[in-house]
Amino acid sequence: MHNISHWLDLHDLEQLTGQDIVAAFHSKAFAQSLFEKNVLGEGDQIRTALEDQQLVFQTIVCPALASGFADTNSARQALNQLKPQTLDAGEHRPHTVATGVGGQPVVAMTWAGGPRDVMCLAHEAAHGLQVLLSDRELMPPVARETCAFIGELLLINHMRQCDPVLFQSLTGIWKQQTAQYLGKNMDDLSFALGDMLTAYHYDLNYPFARIASTQLFQRGSGDWIDRLFSSGADAMKHLPLDVMANRAGDIPNHLPPMPPSDAAHPAVEAYRSLGAMALLDIDHWHGECERNIEDYYARLLGHLHDRTAFLVLDEARRPAGYATWIKTPSGQLEITRQAAPFGGYLSLQKSLERHLADRGPVSACHPRSARQEQVAW
Repeated sequence: MHNISHWLDLHDLEQLTGQDIVAAFHSKAFAQSLFEKNVLGEGDQIRTALEDQQLVFQTIVCPALASGFADTNSARQALNQLKPQTLDAGEHRPHTVATGVGGQPVVAMTWAGGPRDVMCLAHEAAHGLQVLLSDRELMPPVARETCAFIGELLLINHMRQCDPVLFQSLTGIWKQQTAQYLGKNMDDLSFALGDMLTAYHYDLNYPFARIASTQLFQRGSGDWIDRLFSSGADAMKHLPLDVMANRAGDIPNHLPPMPPSDAAHPAVEAYRSLGAMALLDIDHWHGECERNIEDYYARLLGHLHDRTAFLVLDEARRPAGYATWIKTPSGQLEITRQAAPFGGYLSLQKSLERHLADRGPVSACHPRSARQEQVAW
């Protein structure tokens, strides 16, 4: 790759998509804090000896990485094929070498026996694991680094219970490195996306990979990690870059979280939903300001009675958007309103599609548009 234009082509990314991800980052749309600090007692120390690189690899890194995979056995077998190698100080940057079909990938790095070395070992081991699970098929660098960052997150999460002191050290290291990746590296990438002839540098891969890794990791356990690590050249399809770009212009969701669902009291649930939709309309407003309060209340209550309203909550259970629809005389569903004041239109759309799946074609009515009706899906 010679410049940022070639980099975008390699990742099947549009310039505007990249710029939207940068804009979403600057609008603070992505939460980067994944772990709360453990409360440590006075005199607590790291429980595990870190002097021996091979021992740390076998007893800490391998179990941590394998724990995140649905197919734990395949992950363990692949990790057992990796060969850690200690470099002399200042010899090279840490790196992983794929040694060809049948060979053992080599994880090469310096080793001083500290928490930062353990983090680096997990990063490089995740690279090696991705190489093996992808059958050595070349993966685009942003996806490659996303896998490596997920390896770091699996390590940190594993240490929460195994070694709280090491967990706290690793959390601090993650935050320090994030400041670099989303500081200078993000600034460099932002500049490059504005000038397509900017020379390519490998560090430009880190900002999007760092954000993507945290967004994916928040999904929790599941086979998504197996699919990503084994996807090879198709890995970009498994990264949430379009979702990240769609959050450009998002504003912070200031609404309070909804309480847990209460199936025993459906009337209470309905009125909670009505209140949440009203709060969303206060922020969104478009198309509702002409209604008087009586008509507004009657309309929403009618949708709740008819089960033709759908409320979406974010990961913190805060109201994020809602939609309503009607059933036409022909039996087709027509969406009458979609409101997502904090910018999560894509999430609302996808959730609504899943909710209305198998109910036939759905159209959308936009009374303020020159085109009165269009197919939604």
